[in-house]
Amino acid sequence: MFNASYGIYGKIQDILNTADGDKLIQIQNNYGDQLAGANIANIRAVGYLYKQKLKTLVENESLTPGLIRMNEANTNNTKSVRMWSRTGSIEVMEGITQAPLIGPDGKVYSRPGDAGKFKNQ
Repeated sequence: MFNASYGIYGKIQDILNTADGDKLIQIQNNYGDQLAGANIANIRAVGYLYKQKLKTLVENESLTPGLIRMNEANTNNTKSVRMWSRTGSIEVMEGITQAPLIGPDGKVYSRPGDAGKFKNQ
């Protein structure tokens, strides 16, 4: 499962947060095989999930509203089927930090909570 806050993506974000000039090589060397495997496994998992949903609908159509509501949750990247997505590309900018937040202290952060009292304004 892919989630920007932890797992493979969290580790990749740590690389992207640096100003290193060899980020792409680091990502490929450290996580290339895992990403390739997850790309295959995640699509199979999504296929299985949707087959089960359709089977459930055929067996009991009164569950339709609940299954529709479940699909609405797909807008949440971290708690829905979207976390079983594929990675087709990752934007890598060599030599500069890609951290979403840079605190007043000059340190880089992926999430506001990591920066303590720092507020993104």
